[in-house]
Amino acid sequence: MLEISVAYLDARGRLREVPATQACGVPIEELPHIAPPIAHRGRGGFVTDAWVSTTGRVVSCGSLRGQRVAMALDRDSRIAAFSACPVELRWDEGGRRRALRPDFGARRHGGERLLLLVEPQTPGAVWERRRHVLKEAAFQTGWELEVTAPAAGTELANLQLAFGARDPRGRDPGAAQALLSAFACPRRLEDGAAACGLPRLAAIELAHHLIWRRQLEIDWHAPLLPTSPVWASGVRP
Repeated sequence: MLEISVAYLDARGRLREVPATQACGVPIEELPHIAPPIAHRGRGGFVTDAWVSTTGRVVSCGSLRGQRVAMALDRDSRIAAFSACPVELRWDEGGRRRALRPDFGARRHGGERLLLLVEPQTPGAVWERRRHVLKEAAFQTGWELEVTAPAAGTELANLQLAFGARDPRGRDPGAAQALLSAFACPRRLEDGAAACGLPRLAAIELAHHLIWRRQLEIDWHAPLLPTSPVWASGVRP
């Protein structure tokens, strides 16, 4: 068994390192980056910053794939909080000090903490080794391990539309309720928007926000268009 330690920055920005067996209570979902994200040269990666509605903080990722996973995490109703690259796992192997950083740390509403690893486009031996170490670290810490891949195609395009309307600040509860009432039965997005009494573009943007909040539902496998069917959560389409 690998003897793994967990390094992280505490609330005062001081570097801490504890054995993985003692790291269960470390609030990985609240920690800052243990080091600034670095874009991967030659792999199309670059640093992306995005404000996330789950925590009200900015999350930085070193690749577009990472950012797309962050978008999905921000919309995941199971996730209470998450952060990017909050810890570094360290261990000795073959007489050398090794280290790797999980892509995300998160906490579910039930209190369970998990490490998330973004699956690469072309998995290989290095990837399998990373996953093995993460699995061992999860076992020693008591955290869960989840391997995830970003959305693609139509699902990604829809997610990006909804993500652009994620900010809850300044929303009118009365307007939101009027729009939800307009979709009490499944109907086209543009028809429900016209029925709620708001200007068309404002109503569609608010509908995208409610889709983000899971208060309105769509078919995620079909493009989100003004003619797309939309319905309130809990309504059978």
